[in-house]
Amino acid sequence: MLNIIQNMHNIYWRSYLLLQGVKFKKNLSLMPLSHIYQGNGRIQIGENFSTNRNVVINSDGGGEIIIGDNVSIGCNTVLRSANHDYRKGSGHIPGRIVIDDGVWIGANVVVLPDVHIGARSAIGAGSIVTKDIPSQVVAVGNPCKPIKQIQ
Repeated sequence: MLNIIQNMHNIYWRSYLLLQGVKFKKNLSLMPLSHIYQGNGRIQIGENFSTNRNVVINSDGGGEIIIGDNVSIGCNTVLRSANHDYRKGSGHIPGRIVIDDGVWIGANVVVLPDVHIGARSAIGAGSIVTKDIPSQVVAVGNPCKPIKQIQ
């Protein structure tokens, strides 16, 4: 029964993403309570993409999010590609998030605008990603920093 509900959920999300104009490839798996909102930004998702529960991917405010192939995102994670313009008191400052192929993002991670996460890197649970992360590293913390090379 759970598989039927999950399949219905994924059919709903594929339709919703198509209506928003989000570009995505095959094998998209979103767990319940996750939300992808393109708004006036742009989102592109590669093959074999999966999220756990309660993931928010938001490019509204003119931002851009590009996610490569074979990317997995843990529960309660937020990707937000625009910031509020605190100098003006309203509006947004658009940014860009790029997540390369084979990245794994743990639970409760926040990825902020103008970040590039390199291929086959792992972002540890609870991290706040404010700067670029190179390829093939384990990165953790607030702010998120590489702690180990992946061989």
